[in-house]
Amino acid sequence: MLGDPTAECDGEVIVMALEFLESLGITDVRIDLGNVSYMHALFGSLGLRDEELALVNRAR
Repeated sequence: MLGDPTAECDGEVIVMALEFLESLGITDVRIDLGNVSYMHALFGSLGLRDEELALVNRAR
């Protein structure tokens, strides 16, 4: 099996994909996650303050 089944690993793959696109000059990128619980787990693991989390939620 390749990879790691954690949300942190998924987040790393997303960041790597974004960095790759940026290296190609593609900077106008939007990520739509299909599962809200995944999004909550990912942002929850970042330790954001309530004000920062409100900004993330407002950007959707």
